[in-house]
Amino acid sequence: MKISINHVAFEVNHSFRSQYWEAIDSGNWETGTFNVIDYFLNDSNVALDLGCWAGPLTLYMAGKGATVYAVDPDPEAFDALEVNVGLNPNLSGTIHTHKLAIGANNSQMPLHARSGYGNSSTSLLNRTRDKVFNSLTEVVSFLNFLERNKITRLDFIKIDVEGGEFQFLGQVEELLNRFEYPTILLSLHYSHLNESIHQSKIGMRWVSLVIMKLEQYTGFILFRKALEVESRKVVSLGSRYKFVYDINGQKVTSEELTANFLMKKYSDLVFSNQEWTEHSSINYGT
Repeated sequence: MKISINHVAFEVNHSFRSQYWEAIDSGNWETGTFNVIDYFLNDSNVALDLGCWAGPLTLYMAGKGATVYAVDPDPEAFDALEVNVGLNPNLSGTIHTHKLAIGANNSQMPLHARSGYGNSSTSLLNRTRDKVFNSLTEVVSFLNFLERNKITRLDFIKIDVEGGEFQFLGQVEELLNRFEYPTILLSLHYSHLNESIHQSKIGMRWVSLVIMKLEQYTGFILFRKALEVESRKVVSLGSRYKFVYDINGQKVTSEELTANFLMKKYSDLVFSNQEWTEHSSINYGT
């Protein structure tokens, strides 16, 4: 299947999770993400795609001329990624694929998924609603990954790892000076983090499910303080940049860049030292 977005075209294996590819091709999938890439990424850049799944954004960034390091631990998604890269030999030389997860330190950890791998929900977090966790993955620290791959330049980082982002945001912050403050597109998953906290503190899945259902109805979050501690990592990261935006390009003010406010309002944030002054429209199809 040929995907064409803003004159960037690439081939994918439509048979793997066809509903996702159809949504991407029709323009009903993460249009804001493509806008961010179009504005902040150019053909001389080096990009890191953490949580790349089967590679839609990896292929798009490579199609724009960037060198891309694509990382995903999900065994089914990674196999699909390799197939899709192979379908685009013109891009394969600029895409470096890695079947592993970025975490707090170097280890082996189980991968957790809702009902099966490959559905873009795999996480290192042990979440209450997960039913599958029988695959182990290599986990490396952010610094170790950069060093082992001799990455000396980074211009753009996309992070979408289903709650695992909170495990290594501090490591990202430590490396900002080294890479001259790359633009970061960060997807936040507070609901997955909340599930993980419930699972570690309560343990009994059915009890956690009942409590989380009550949280949805009442707005009272049992482990709010623990969530706020993790959210302060996002606040700290944002404070290091000149500009913070939501996925639609609206500026996040310093008053909004607080743990409690971020948890209530934002699921995707852009951190950059480049001002976002204009927003493009996405064109789909050939």
